[in-house]
Amino acid sequence: MGSVLLNIVKMNKMNKKGDVPSVIIIVVALALVISALFVFLSFNGSLRVNSEKTDQIMRTIDLGEGYVKSKAKFFAEESIKRNGNIREDFIAISKASEINVVEFGNFFARVRNGEFKFEKNNGKYVLEIKDLFVEEEFDYNRVTRHFDICMEFDEKGNFLENCDIRNK
Repeated sequence: MGSVLLNIVKMNKMNKKGDVPSVIIIVVALALVISALFVFLSFNGSLRVNSEKTDQIMRTIDLGEGYVKSKAKFFAEESIKRNGNIREDFIAISKASEINVVEFGNFFARVRNGEFKFEKNNGKYVLEIKDLFVEEEFDYNRVTRHFDICMEFDEKGNFLENCDIRNK
């Protein structure tokens, strides 16, 4: 009988070793439930403001890319019509209308530094400008769109089509 009582006392001591981790698990679970309730109660359900900001950023990016492409097309058409050195004319025309706006990215810098190709191939003029970007920042968000320009023109300076730089 004495050994049975001794075994019961030993088992009670062994079972108490699991009490501390069990209490910790309960406390952690309770803290997670309370924090989840706080998040649910504090959320106002409106994502409209964030959606409008994102939409505005994307519209500005689209506007910047469209502006850069239209300026490149205009500069190329005008430089071909001058019948001079098309590359130098392209740089001169772009310098005359250069605007330093962040949304327009690195287009004017690439042209100013001569980091582009503008050549006559098979009766067509081909303009290639690689690694362009436009960028917009709002609060802590920044969106950057990377793109290339490849355009073909006829001998009169009329735009023919966009080409793909990757295929060259």
